[in-house]
Amino acid sequence: MSLPRLAKGAGGGALVLAAPWLATGSGLLTTSDAIVAALFVPVVCGLVLVMGYAGQISLGQNALYGLGAYGSAILTARHGWSPWTAMLASAALSGLVALLVGLPTFRLRGHLLALATAGLGVIGYVIFKAAPVTGGVEGLGGVPPLSVFGLSSTDSGQFLAIVWTFALAVLVLSRNLVASRAGRALRAAGASEVAARASGIDPLRWKLLVFVLAAVFASLSGSLYAAYVGFVSPSAFSLSVAIEVVVMAVVGGLRSVWGVPFGAFAVVALNVALDRFIPSLVPSATGDFQVIGFGLVLVLFLNLAPDGASGVASALLRQLRVRRGAERGTA
Repeated sequence: MSLPRLAKGAGGGALVLAAPWLATGSGLLTTSDAIVAALFVPVVCGLVLVMGYAGQISLGQNALYGLGAYGSAILTARHGWSPWTAMLASAALSGLVALLVGLPTFRLRGHLLALATAGLGVIGYVIFKAAPVTGGVEGLGGVPPLSVFGLSSTDSGQFLAIVWTFALAVLVLSRNLVASRAGRALRAAGASEVAARASGIDPLRWKLLVFVLAAVFASLSGSLYAAYVGFVSPSAFSLSVAIEVVVMAVVGGLRSVWGVPFGAFAVVALNVALDRFIPSLVPSATGDFQVIGFGLVLVLFLNLAPDGASGVASALLRQLRVRRGAERGTA
């Protein structure tokens, strides 16, 4: 690897590592907002693997995110389980649910697949809202805090370090997966199932695998959310959350793992801005106005920057290299 490319990689890595503290230090986000954005990073990363690389539409990540949160809350608050044991059990359950849902769903195509995965989000939200075991619309409290290596979820600054370490681990794991032989098989299955089968690749197997992995990522984030807030309610896992996650993936770039943090933090910052400014412009505004804002951002990026922020950055870097090469050629 050349020295300039190594320097760019190191600079990009340092930027990703420091992203939460840059956001909070600049006043763009509070520590709590940065934690929310960091919790979304693994959820969005799983969606990027499913949509960007496997080529499968998934609009039900809110249900898998909520399953992790409610699973941990129920097992710890009502049955006295250890937070870590409850987190792993909830992740295993989420993976099983994803497998059972994906087996029939991933045989569908196009808008039918989108509707089927959206149905998962709807069913999950209805269960969270109506089932007695979840506490219904009143939610479920008494979730114990989480601690690791002396860091506790009761301290926002410490918990940000816990969550961001987990998010970075997911990003590195996902990037290694994409760059591996399995990642090449996944991209082949997403590009053309017919060509993939001709090459000896089972498309359904790889798509199911990455969907289950995305479910585990979302579930673990949900468990961390429950430990941080100490309370879970259906509103935190509504259909608007599914839309928000899709917007994050599109803004960061559907085919870029390293674009995920930018998408997550950018959309959370947009959410904060909408919370602050919409009520002053429209006093009777509700949360529906935020969904409209997310929809506008989604349409703009799909039309003006379909590869997301990562695609824009890559294009700018290519232009810069071409310009430098031209300047050297004329010197």
